[in-house]
Amino acid sequence: RRIRSLQQSLSRADLGSIPPAGPGGCADCYAYDLRYGGHHIELEEVDVPARLRAVFDTLDAIISAHLAAPTARG
Repeated sequence: RRIRSLQQSLSRADLGSIPPAGPGGCADCYAYDLRYGGHHIELEEVDVPARLRAVFDTLDAIISAHLAAPTARG
């Protein structure tokens, strides 16, 4: 379900119409390198347009679900 949500968010974001980001200037920001459907964009978190926010929120949820702390075994 999360993968389908991610695919829908990526389609709605229209990656091909996002202009390239200028030179980075944020020393403590996340940098994103996103490739999908033949498109490639690189940007820092401060440059993420609103229409891409759902994409990164979904990616964060997928990653968090797979990084859950292991249970203690005794």
